[in-house]
Amino acid sequence: MKKLLKLIILVAFSVLIFLTVYLSNNLKITVYNSLVFCAETIIPSLLPMLFTSYALINSNVIFWLPPKTTGLFLFILSSVCGYPSGSKIFSSLKIEKASVFIPITVCAGPAFIINFVGNDLLNSKKIGLMIYFSLVLSNLIVYLFNGGYKICIYKNTVNKSRNFILKSVKESVETVTTISSYLIIFSILTEIVRLCLGSQAKNIFTYLTEITCGVTNAKNVYLVCALLSFGGICVFMQILSISENADIKLFAYLKTRIICGTISLIFLKIMLKIFPQTVYTFTNLEGSPSISVNSGKAYVITLIFTLISLLISSTHSSTGKFLKDIEVI
Repeated sequence: MKKLLKLIILVAFSVLIFLTVYLSNNLKITVYNSLVFCAETIIPSLLPMLFTSYALINSNVIFWLPPKTTGLFLFILSSVCGYPSGSKIFSSLKIEKASVFIPITVCAGPAFIINFVGNDLLNSKKIGLMIYFSLVLSNLIVYLFNGGYKICIYKNTVNKSRNFILKSVKESVETVTTISSYLIIFSILTEIVRLCLGSQAKNIFTYLTEITCGVTNAKNVYLVCALLSFGGICVFMQILSISENADIKLFAYLKTRIICGTISLIFLKIMLKIFPQTVYTFTNLEGSPSISVNSGKAYVITLIFTLISLLISSTHSSTGKFLKDIEVI
């Protein structure tokens, strides 16, 4: 059985290599569009949040919080930063049961959902906002049910390193590079499926694999919400690549996302009943979209807070108490 599986994998990779070479002219355009999308959307929307989350951890600012509020803070941070930033946070802090909490906190960032999905695809920021809160609320319920409120992080040693800024920048760049690489690879696979099997097969493939093209090809607001909750295989691979300290199983991940997705659809249905909205079907977008995401005031507030935190941490070693640390300013 193992020999047969190895043979199938070998044949599959051989066919993939052949198709990549044979369709190289078509794939050049796909790679170019994917690179443009990463440069205009992924990097501007993710890099500031990644740096913020890593700086909060590497500078020990996170240890200023009362231990009993840490669980809620980590959930809020992961929901605001979007995937896979939350996964990196739980993995870096080596939290107990991280393999349980990482699949629960899978959520796209507010800039992506509200501006790109809501405004650009559905022509309504209000619907984008409803989808985002549906996802966050569903994740929060499952998070609390699994004991997320019990998470406590105690600081055993004070980090006296002054190089946390460099470390945070390095980790941010590595993460966003990994994410962009996965997006490009799955965009290539999607284009191969389209050229070989047609547009209908491509749509089904993107629903399961790459969330950006998946929501672009979706024709129903509930399907969009379900796809955003699921995240796709591409997001799962990104999470695996940056969660080296957590043992995440595919079956457990899928089970968690199905539960969260079902709850999010219920919340969205209720919200649309209370606040009816006109949903426009988007059929004019083909291929990988190239849209700049403006994160607005959220980034300004977050980066100002981060700047203050970095100023404190770079001038002296953290005592673990915010009031004492803030006295140096």
